[in-house]
Amino acid sequence: MRDEKRYLNRDIYKIKNHIQKMFPHANEVDVKVHKLSNGEFRSSIKVFVPKKKVLIAQKRDEDVKKCLEKSHLAIVRQVHRIKTKWGRRKNRHLSLVV
Repeated sequence: MRDEKRYLNRDIYKIKNHIQKMFPHANEVDVKVHKLSNGEFRSSIKVFVPKKKVLIAQKRDEDVKKCLEKSHLAIVRQVHRIKTKWGRRKNRHLSLVV
């Protein structure tokens, strides 16, 4: 049991670091894993973004690592969506200035 917990903590640490490196504007990254009564795992990742936005991804699976991976990919998609929106706004403002 201890070894499983150690691997789980390492995976959570890697996910947090990846999100922080990919999106340094994030104020806080929160990763939680719960074991449900039917034997499945539920992982939830919350990323607090400036301008009062919160990105949330909750996924379920029978395997802990797959569960974490699914929610991590969902958050990555949401972060890319926000980054492209911010990039479009900057380009729009630059075109108006010229």
